[in-house]
Amino acid sequence: MRTHLRSATPLYQLNDAPRIKPVCLPFPHSTKPRFAPFLKIIMTTSFNSSFSRRLAVASFSAAMLVISGCASMGEPAQAARILEPADGATVGTTFMVKFGIKGMKVEPAGDVVANSGHHHLLINLDAITAGESVPFSEKHMHFGKGQTEAEVKLAPGNYTLTAQFANGAHQSYGKAMSQSIKVTVK
Repeated sequence: MRTHLRSATPLYQLNDAPRIKPVCLPFPHSTKPRFAPFLKIIMTTSFNSSFSRRLAVASFSAAMLVISGCASMGEPAQAARILEPADGATVGTTFMVKFGIKGMKVEPAGDVVANSGHHHLLINLDAITAGESVPFSEKHMHFGKGQTEAEVKLAPGNYTLTAQFANGAHQSYGKAMSQSIKVTVK
């Protein structure tokens, strides 16, 4: 018995396959699309001709080239991010901050090693100029043990939190390796 694709049914809904996530979202969202549902459909569907199968495989291949190009568009090779809380979030006076890093390695403070460093959280401050040292103060939280998340306690109010990545000597990698978000602490 032959089965045919019905044009009225989107491909990602056939065989209860999971929905495909958008791939052109900025970091930290996943840019890896799930190809398995499409491959399963192409490989298990009986086509009326070998031309139909070749057309389906060619279409799939072209779509993957577009998606893979789209996934890297506009994203820097290296980036530091605050994964949690979300920008604009309302949090309690004690909350978790989770950091993300792309294109670099998180290492404890100490040795200056290329393409590595550790996180800092700046409270109501902008990114630090590249090459400048991150000061030690209550507005500059250091995570020199290589932590990627931390419990933060702040008094109620509105805050700007800036993740700043710096090398082993606490020298900032600059604005390119930072991200600021706003939170309300209640």
